[in-house]
Amino acid sequence: MELYERYHDKLPIVVIVTIGHYAEIDIETFGSEQIFRVAKVSRQPRVIARDKEGRYLTLPVNIAIKFRVVKGYKKVGEIQTLKEIVEENNTPIQVQFALDAKHHSFRIGSSDASIYTFGNIVITEVYEEKYFLVNALNSAVLYPTYMLIPVYLKEVSFARVTKVRDGTKQDWKNLLIGLDKAAENFKYDITDGNKEVALLPEECAVVTSDNIYDYIDPKSFVSVAKKSKIPDYGEYVDITVETQEEKSKTKKKASAKPPPLPGRNTTPRKTSTTSLTPPTFSPTTPPYVNQQKSMTSTETGSGGSIRSLTDEGDYVRGYSIREIGDSLEKLHLSKYTKQFRDAHIDGACLLELDAGNLKEDFSMKGFEAKKLMLFAHTGHIPS
Repeated sequence: MELYERYHDKLPIVVIVTIGHYAEIDIETFGSEQIFRVAKVSRQPRVIARDKEGRYLTLPVNIAIKFRVVKGYKKVGEIQTLKEIVEENNTPIQVQFALDAKHHSFRIGSSDASIYTFGNIVITEVYEEKYFLVNALNSAVLYPTYMLIPVYLKEVSFARVTKVRDGTKQDWKNLLIGLDKAAENFKYDITDGNKEVALLPEECAVVTSDNIYDYIDPKSFVSVAKKSKIPDYGEYVDITVETQEEKSKTKKKASAKPPPLPGRNTTPRKTSTTSLTPPTFSPTTPPYVNQQKSMTSTETGSGGSIRSLTDEGDYVRGYSIREIGDSLEKLHLSKYTKQFRDAHIDGACLLELDAGNLKEDFSMKGFEAKKLMLFAHTGHIPS
């Protein structure tokens, strides 16, 4: 991926999706014009393996599925994790799934498969698969839960965002400062990656270069699920509470079929979408907005215009009382620090005020009040 080659050592950066793609799994699905802050590179340990059909598989070392080492004809070792197996043995290692075929189902892509179609699997090497760890930026919110962009992904195109449309260099600098501030407490696992078993294309058999597998786009994915029994709901009876007067008229009746089950509580996919609903602002989900501006990329032919974000920002939403005091120092408004501290003004409280409140309640001058509110919404510090 060109994005990795050009920018993996220049992070963090902001990018926009110029060509989207709907894929078989969530981490390969992206919508056009999505915006991301690319934070870090993850390197997930995986193994390359070959099954009895000669197909090449790649599996995460920390996969939840257990295996047995094949030690000879009808002789296998104890059940172990894949991580334990690769740590205790040298490649090549012959293993088999430690799963009961009666209670587990396999699918390759959209087709059903059997555990027996894989047979004994030969692990040939361990390698690292690279991913970008990114946070979605949408409707003035930088989302704290990161997403994965595989380095091998070729169907999706990205462009680096490098400036604010109709804005100054300082506007862009302020935006980046705000994003960095918002991401300070975000958590990243730099060994994270795709949890699925991937089936590689046939041409990977000729690959001889070291660690080149993370540039190969998987042909399909293998999913394993535990079979579940169909629950017996039995017979349902409608029960009514009767008055003495109605007792002679009403009877209990057996329902011919059970009442409808409640709707499934669907969990949002990890899939990137072009419409994300912003969460409630809190210190753990600090937002950032570039006031009344849209961002553009100077590295796309069309300019890569991004739709405008919200008019008012919430730069200090997650600030504590102490951090507001520190900010007053930077704005040369330290004479108001004690008043703000005594009034218990934190970031969320400050955003509920306006210039009029500041002048009336804290005796600020007009320009001081406007300077503080500009900082509260955009993070701007005069320089």
